[in-house]
Parts: sequence; structure tokens; C-alpha cells
Amino acid sequence: MRLCLVICFCIALASMLGCTGQPSEQTNQTDQPSMKRESISTMSDSVRIISLPTPMQIPALLRTTDALYNKQVLFPIQHNEKAFYQSTVLFGMYMVDLAYVGAFNDQQAALEYFTHCKRLGDDLGLGYQIESGITERFEQNISRPDSLGRLIMELYTLGHEYFKENEKEGLGLLMIMGCYFEGLHLVYTEAKENDLILFLNLMNQHKNYSENLIYALDGFEIPLEIETEYQMLVKSNELFKNLDAPSAYSVKVAPARANQLNVEILRELEQLTKDFRESMKI
Repeated sequence: MRLCLVICFCIALASMLGCTGQPSEQTNQTDQPSMKRESISTMSDSVRIISLPTPMQIPALLRTTDALYNKQVLFPIQHNEKAFYQSTVLFGMYMVDLAYVGAFNDQQAALEYFTHCKRLGDDLGLGYQIESGITERFEQNISRPDSLGRLIMELYTLGHEYFKENEKEGLGLLMIMGCYFEGLHLVYTEAKENDLILFLNLMNQHKNYSENLIYALDGFEIPLEIETEYQMLVKSNELFKNLDAPSAYSVKVAPARANQLNVEILRELEQLTKDFRESMKI
């Protein structure tokens, strides 16, 4: 059994957290719902370090490729009221889309998605932290994609740290599940046809993310209102295990290896991602 779980927010983007601004003071706990662990792990001397997706990773990579900005791929802002746990997942999805429009300097869309991230953040208990200088800095940096990216990462980390410090790690993982599926959506819509090497690299990363996220959620009681979405995560992990995609490096040195991709599983993963997004619109 594991002693503790150390979550790493993926790759080189950790350096982006050097954005200026002071940490917010801790707010009081609220009576909001919280996921519970069904069992307590036995103490041991083992530690598992895992990596999970962040909002900025894929948009930042897309901006450096030949991918063209396409506003049609965004998850539409939901104006109808969502249940608490669904709102947590949506928060992660909106963060990815906020990062995407920010990376391609769509300032109007960035403002819209930031506004709704803030609204969901208020509902989740992050209101004070978001208000503490971040809104003003967002407006100041909205025309600077790199600075805006650092700020988005700060907002994302703020959310994760809030959930962790208030013993609501399960909610933080639901936020990451939203990032996972919306990121996978961008992989299919923006990377698949534009950059095969990037597509393979990101698909192999998502294979690790799916396994790591399920591992991190292990033992938490999954709320009934997102049970369907959680089972989609489980299904995606099963599909990735069977995909066995070649590495980006192997295709670089031997392009014919791209023919080893299992087209049927790729289609199933793509449809599963679409189904997840549709379920979050209901």
C-alpha cells in the first residue's frame, strides 16, 4: 500500500509558475460537498510520484506547431445551472479552453472563459483567492499570451492547492479529469491532422495520464452525478492499454511505423471524448 501520493503537474510548464503575485490567505472551510475515501491506505515507506495534465501544456505546444486556431473546437460555455461535482469537472474543462484561446491571443474569448472560470471558482470556494489580485493581473496581461499562460497556471495551481489544503483532494482530481478530456479533445481536433509526431507524443502522454488519474482516484467515493463520466475515464484507460501507439521518436526515424496505429481504437477514443463532452452539456 502507499504511504503518500505526490502529484506532479507535468513537464516543463512547472517553470511557468514564476508569475508575480503573492499567495492568497487561506479561507475558512465551507459546508460544500466533499468526496470521501472509502478506505484508508495502510502506511508504508513507499511513495509514488505521478504526472497529471495541466491546462497549458497542449495549447502551448499547439501554438509552436502549424496548428491553426479554431474557435469551433471550444467547449461551449454552459449557462444552465450544474450540480456541484459537475461544476468541478467543468472548471477543469474551461481552464483548458481558456489556455487555448489565450495561447492564440483571442482576447474576447479569453475574457469570456476567465469570467466563467471565476464564476465556477466562486461556487467551489475559490472566490477570495481569485479576487486577490488575479482578476486585475488577468486584464493587464490579456494581450500577452506568455504572461497570460503563467497566470492561468497559477490559477490552476491555486485551485489544486485549495482542494488539497481543505482535504478535498478528490474534488481537485475531478477538476483534472476535466482537463484530461478537454485536452484529449484538442489532441484529436488540433494535433491529429496537423502534426503526427506531436499527436503521437500527446497520445502516449494521455495513456500515462489515464492510468495515473485512476490510480489517484482509487479509494475515493465517486459521486453518482459523475459516475458516467468516471466510467468513461476507466474506458479510456482500457483503450489506451490496447492502443500500444508507437513513440514519436520511433516514427521520426522510421515513418512506416505510423502504420502500426490501431485505427479502430483511435476512433473509439475519439468518440469517447465526444461522448464525455456531450454528457457535460446535459
